[in-house]
Amino acid sequence: MADLLAVAEQYRDWALCAIPADRNRKMPIGSWKPFQTTMPAKGFWKRVADAVCVVTGKVSGNLEVIDFDFKAELFPAWMRLLHQAKQELFDRLVIEQSQSGGRHVFYRCPGAVIEGNQDLAQRRFTRESGDAFTYQGKTLTPVKRRGQWIADATLIETRGEGGIILTAPSPGYVLVQGSFESIPLVTPEERDALLGVARALHEIRVEKKPPASSKPANGKRHADRPGDDFNSRCDFLGYLESKGWEFITSDGENKLLRRPGKTGFNWSASLLGKSLYVFSTNAGLPANESFSPFGVYTYLEHDGDFEKAAAELGRQGFGAPAKPARKFDQNEHNPRNDEYTEAQLVPEVDLTGIMGKSDSGSHLQRDDLNTAEIPAGETSTVTIVAPPRPERRQSTIDDESYSIPGFIDSLIDYTLDTAPYPSRPLAWAGAVALLSTLIARKIKGPTGLLTNVMTLGLASSGSGKDHPRRISQRILHHVGMEDRLQGRIASGQGLEDLLFAQPAQLCQIDEFDSTLVSINKPGDPIGAELGARLMDLYSASQGSYCGRVKVRQGEARAIVRHPHVSLFATCVPGNFFANLTPKLLSNGLIARMIIVESGERGQGQSVRTRALPQNIVDAAEFWRDFNPGGGNLADVMYAKPLEIDYTAEADNVFEAARRKIDAKWDACHRAQNDAGCSIWARVIEQAHKLSLIYACSEDRRNLQVGEEAAIWATNFAERQAKWLLDRVAEQVGEETKFEVAAKRILDRIRLRGGRTHRSDALKGSRVLAKEFDALLHTLEQRGQVKRELLEGCEWLQLI
Repeated sequence: MADLLAVAEQYRDWALCAIPADRNRKMPIGSWKPFQTTMPAKGFWKRVADAVCVVTGKVSGNLEVIDFDFKAELFPAWMRLLHQAKQELFDRLVIEQSQSGGRHVFYRCPGAVIEGNQDLAQRRFTRESGDAFTYQGKTLTPVKRRGQWIADATLIETRGEGGIILTAPSPGYVLVQGSFESIPLVTPEERDALLGVARALHEIRVEKKPPASSKPANGKRHADRPGDDFNSRCDFLGYLESKGWEFITSDGENKLLRRPGKTGFNWSASLLGKSLYVFSTNAGLPANESFSPFGVYTYLEHDGDFEKAAAELGRQGFGAPAKPARKFDQNEHNPRNDEYTEAQLVPEVDLTGIMGKSDSGSHLQRDDLNTAEIPAGETSTVTIVAPPRPERRQSTIDDESYSIPGFIDSLIDYTLDTAPYPSRPLAWAGAVALLSTLIARKIKGPTGLLTNVMTLGLASSGSGKDHPRRISQRILHHVGMEDRLQGRIASGQGLEDLLFAQPAQLCQIDEFDSTLVSINKPGDPIGAELGARLMDLYSASQGSYCGRVKVRQGEARAIVRHPHVSLFATCVPGNFFANLTPKLLSNGLIARMIIVESGERGQGQSVRTRALPQNIVDAAEFWRDFNPGGGNLADVMYAKPLEIDYTAEADNVFEAARRKIDAKWDACHRAQNDAGCSIWARVIEQAHKLSLIYACSEDRRNLQVGEEAAIWATNFAERQAKWLLDRVAEQVGEETKFEVAAKRILDRIRLRGGRTHRSDALKGSRVLAKEFDALLHTLEQRGQVKRELLEGCEWLQLI
C-alpha cells in the first residue's frame, strides 16, 4: 500500500490522474466518476488497494493509450508497420506489458480532441455452435447472425476521454520502454499514424449491401448484376491507383494505401483481396467501412447512387443478359401493389376537438343570419351543425397478444401464479420493462434503435398494480443488479445524476398521474423539465447524452454513451385520462409510451411466496453477464451493443407495416389531427424495439428478429395505437366546434403579436363573416378580445 501510495503521489506530480484499483476486476475502487474531470487531491488514497489505474483524457493532459489485448497478438505487426512508416515515432513512445501479456502504448496529443474509447482492430471467429470458447486466455461467447455462430474479438482499442487503464507498478504490469515521467507529446498527424496503423490490422470485412436493383437504363435485365460482374473483372489496385490512390507498403496480403492529396508517412486504407477497408475521414468514402470495387466505383463516380452506377456499368457491357421476366397477369393479386382508398385512410378517431382543430366539413350557423350586425349589449345564439359521424368502434387488445415466447412468458406465468389479483396486461408490461433493462446497452437493431421502453399499466385501485413491480425488484436483487432499480423520479436533474452513477435505470412509478400533474402544472419548471428530460433520454439512447453543466460545482459537462431509462408506471385509468392535455398528446411523451389497460379485476386467489423459477434466474444471470464488447458496462462512456440481424422476411413485414402506418399519419396530417400524427409517428419505432425484446426473450443464444417476431410487434404496436386514440377520444371528449373556431381567431391575433385588423382575423377563422361576428362578440363578453376603430379600420387586440 505504501509503495502504491507513493507512486500515486508521484504520478500526480507528472500530471497523471492516478486512483486506487482492484487488480482482479481491473476497475477503480469506489466512485471514480469525479476523477474523469478533476485531479485527486494530495492524500486522497485512504483505502487499501492492490493496483493503481490512470484516468485517460483531458484530466491527464490529453493522455491516450492504445491497448493491445489477447496477449498483444497484433502488437508485432503494428510495431513492424510503424517502423516502416516512422522509426523515430515508435522509439519515443512509453510502452508497458500487462498482467495478461498485452501491451499498453502511452502518448499525449495536446493538439487533438481525444474521443472516448474506440475499437481499432477486430477479428471474427466462426463456430459450429453457441458454446463459449477460449482464445488467448479469454472467453468468447458466439451469437447467431445470418445463420452463423460468430464471435467478434477486439484485439486493439484505445483508452480515450473518460477511460481508465491499469498501470505499473501494479502486480503483473511492467514498463518495457520509456517512463511515465516523460510521456511523449505527439502531433495530430503523428497520432493519426499511430491509430491508422492499428486500423490497418482490422480483419472484419463486411460490406453494407447495396440496393438490390441493378437494372440498367437500357431496360435489359441481367442474371449477373452489373456490379457483381464489375467486382469479378476489376483490377482493384489498378483502379484505385487510376483514381489517385498510392500503394505505400504491405504486411503479408494486406496492402496499405494512401488517399489522393495526402502526403507524409500516414496511410488511409487497407486492401485485402477485393475488400478495401477505409479509415480516413477525407477519402471520399464513408470511414470505418469496407467496400468492394463496385462500392468504391459507386461513391467515387456516382456520389453513392448504386442504381445509377449499375445502369452505367450495364451500358458498358457489364452483367450477363438473362431470360425475359415473366409477364405479370394484371388480374393476379400482387400484395406489393396494395393501395388504400381515401375512405380507408380516414383516421379511426377524431381528436379535432382535443387538439384545437376543426372538421372542414362542419360549419357554424346563427339563428339571425339576416342580421348584418349585432346590437351592442346583445348576445347571439350560435348553433353548431356538423355532418353525422359514423359510430366509433373501439379497438381492443386481447389477452393472447400479451404473450412473448421464452423468458417473458415464463415471467408472466410466475407473476400471475403469485398475484393476489392476477392481471396479464400488468404482468406483461412489467416483464417487458424488466427484460429491456437486463439487456440495456447490450443489444441494438439494424436501425440503430436500442431496447429502452416506457410501459404504463392502467388499473383500478386494488387491482394488484404493485405485484409486477415487486417481482422485477426481486429478480434484480437476486442477480445483483439492484443499482439499476429506482422509484419515483423527483426531477430531470435527479434522473441525470442517477444515470451518471449507473447508465442503465429501471424506474418503477405508481400513481403516474401525479407525475403528469407536475409536468402539466403552469409555472412548475421542475415538472416541465422532467417531461423534457424523459423525452430527451428516450431519443438519446441511440447515441450520447450530454448532461447539464454544474457551474457552481465547477464540473465539466458529463456525457453518457447510450443512456438507458426504462419506465414501468401504473395509474388509475380515470386519473390518467383526466390529466391528458393537448400538449402531452402532441409533444411525443405519451406517444413514446406503451400503454395497456387491465380491465376488470382478476379473480382473487390465496397465494404464498414461491422461489423464483430456475429458468427465470438462469436467463437473468445470462443477460447480467452478457457483454458483447468485453469492457466495463458500468462506465458511462462504454457501450458496444451487439447488432441483431433481421431476416429478409422480417424486413418485408416492417416495410409493409411502414407503408400502412405512413398512410394513417398522412390522413391525420390532412385532418390537422396533431395527436394522431404524434401517436402514429412512433408506432414503427415501438414495433422495432418490441421485436428486439421478443428476440431476446425467445432464444437468447440465437439472436435474430424473424418473421414471427416482426408480425407480432407490428400488429401489437398498431393495435395499441388504435386503442389509445379510441380511449383518449372517449374519456377526454371533444371541444365544441364553436370553441374550435374561437381558438382560431385567438391564435391568429396571437400570431400577429397580439393585435391585428378585422379582415386578417376573419381570414384566419375560416368561417362566414356573420358567423365571425357572433364569435367575436362572445370573445368580447368573455374578456378575451377588445375592438378598436382607428381611421376607419377595425382592430382586434388580445386582453
